[in-house]
Amino acid sequence: VSHNVSLPAGQYAIGLASSTGGLNINRITITNNLAARLGADEESEAASTNLVLYPNPVESDLFFTEIPEGAKVVVRNLRGEQVLKGSVEDKSINLSALKSGLYIIFINDGKTIKAKQIIKK
Repeated sequence: VSHNVSLPAGQYAIGLASSTGGLNINRITITNNLAARLGADEESEAASTNLVLYPNPVESDLFFTEIPEGAKVVVRNLRGEQVLKGSVEDKSINLSALKSGLYIIFINDGKTIKAKQIIKK
């Protein structure tokens, strides 16, 4: 299922719910304007498939491909609470401070925000 949502400027807490009891999130892309999103759908799709996070499940250091140094990273638990904030250094970020569980990691490279699901051992 794919769904586009347009919202006026501002800050929003976005939640995802499933009536069937499970979610499988493969890709979330947030752009700062409609024209960019509509003009780059194919490029965005290709770019999001190039992003690889490994190892997943992760114990300490999570490594990235296709992410520039200094990209901003926010990790949220499944309640939407921010549990970690940092930036990409040496194509990685240390997640050892997190408790075991399921998280969503948001990576902002200055152009788009990509989201991926991670499991912390």
